[in-house]
Amino acid sequence: AWRDLTVAYFPDNDFVSHEEGPATAVSTLENVDRHLGNLFEEAGGVEKFLQHTAILITGDHSQINMVSDDEAQSIDLDELLEPFSPVPPGDEWTSDDQLMVCPNMRACQIYLRRNRWKDLDAILDRLLSERRIDQVIWRDDRDPHQTRFHVAKRETSQLTFWRADPQEARGRDPFGNHWQWDGDLTPVDAQLDADGQLHYGDYPNALERIATSFARPAGGDMWLTARPGHEFRLIDTEIHPGGSHGSLHIDDSSAPMILAGAPEGITLPEHLRIIDTPNLCLKILSLS
Repeated sequence: AWRDLTVAYFPDNDFVSHEEGPATAVSTLENVDRHLGNLFEEAGGVEKFLQHTAILITGDHSQINMVSDDEAQSIDLDELLEPFSPVPPGDEWTSDDQLMVCPNMRACQIYLRRNRWKDLDAILDRLLSERRIDQVIWRDDRDPHQTRFHVAKRETSQLTFWRADPQEARGRDPFGNHWQWDGDLTPVDAQLDADGQLHYGDYPNALERIATSFARPAGGDMWLTARPGHEFRLIDTEIHPGGSHGSLHIDDSSAPMILAGAPEGITLPEHLRIIDTPNLCLKILSLS
């Protein structure tokens, strides 16, 4: 049985991609390749290495190029949300604050006062007035029996969706999740085939990723994503000039996966998620 596990992390690709852009960072991948080559040579060559060792290579995200115009790169949320009295960065709530804004590169979480849902439409209008914002996503759990998730984009209809029992669902995704929704699927670039399965374009596995993003009790009430080439910022925060990631877009989030030397019968599944990597490792190690 296979029992030993070694994890090696190569972060330089991320660092260089952020500073100079993903294309420039190819040199760091070549450097990783040389390290792997040395490892294989020490083991007597790649074929001998794979006789007793499985190797799995993947990333936790990908990178997307920032636009070349420095002024256009950043979406300044202080200015955009000024009418709604956001908490100053790093401060705690006061009685006058309506929002707390937490940007993270190409995504942003917004926390709302529980008594501020009445301002939701005005907040949405303000956010969607900014052309560099791609999606506005929020959770509504005021109904204790059914949490619903909403996705809005400029110039499209709004999508509302929720988890559903298989017999009540309008569609299912490749990972066994069943979904019901109101509106069309344009805000997540999805289509439903004749067999009731969802197929995604620019936002892979969007419904599951959105629903689980709100799973933590401390998570925000609303998420924003930026159009390709842009990041969110607040006053006194910086953005990445070369590349970035963090949104649902395929160019931010679709990482390659390479598997070699796995025990017989273990292969990569047809539909991959980065979060499936631990289970794949457990299978290789003959662990449940």
